[in-house]
Amino acid sequence: MSYIFTQEESNRISRAVKGSLRLATTTPLNLSLPITSIDGYPLADQDRILVRVQSLASENGLYQWSNITGKLTRTNDGRILASGLILTISEGLTYADTLWSLKTNDPIIVGITPLDFALLAPYPSAPSFPPEYVLVMGGSVNGSTSSVSFGAIPFDPSNYASMTSLEFVVVMSTTDTSFSGTVNLYNLTDREFITGTTINTSSTDPVKISSGALTIGSGVGEIKTSERFYQVWLSTNGPTNNDMAFLDIGFFKIS
Repeated sequence: MSYIFTQEESNRISRAVKGSLRLATTTPLNLSLPITSIDGYPLADQDRILVRVQSLASENGLYQWSNITGKLTRTNDGRILASGLILTISEGLTYADTLWSLKTNDPIIVGITPLDFALLAPYPSAPSFPPEYVLVMGGSVNGSTSSVSFGAIPFDPSNYASMTSLEFVVVMSTTDTSFSGTVNLYNLTDREFITGTTINTSSTDPVKISSGALTIGSGVGEIKTSERFYQVWLSTNGPTNNDMAFLDIGFFKIS
């Protein structure tokens, strides 16, 4: 069984899917001047290019390069575009093998309407962060308890070559504004508190608090460069029996 598209259906498909382009721009271009390369690759005649970061966004769109003029001009199929169109980029130092979509809402008049192309997959590479270095979740201490430790997780800074410093971040809340709690990060392996992680807070609502940058090294009170087990310690400071602190979550943050 075969199916013949109507002219309108063919037009919709043409507007929605533009297939493969070779390269995508990474910086604005002067389209009136000749160019020789994009995203680290030399251009070849008839290369199809996604121009996407022009200072004047109405200049963005689908272009083709000519080896005669050395310039980019809009492709024939890039003169009629629709919101949500899908296209792929096959090469480039930055955007090889990526999938893009046109975010701009219809109606679109090419050359007049500002065009915004969004990267769908894969997302740009990001620094390697610990996936789940959660130290504590849902712990609490009341007025009859002076201090409680929560969690015990391994953390190895040597796995993250780009890391220069760490923050120890917690979110906690209390039942009384007069309540004061002290939060510390504790190296369970070496049995020592980490310098700079004492945090005092009193709040009836959850609040995120940070110790600031921690020192990475081999000394006492430093985050060791090889794997250690860490805990969160919460100590109460003169509460009544009705006072309670909730340590909602504690985690590492690479800064």
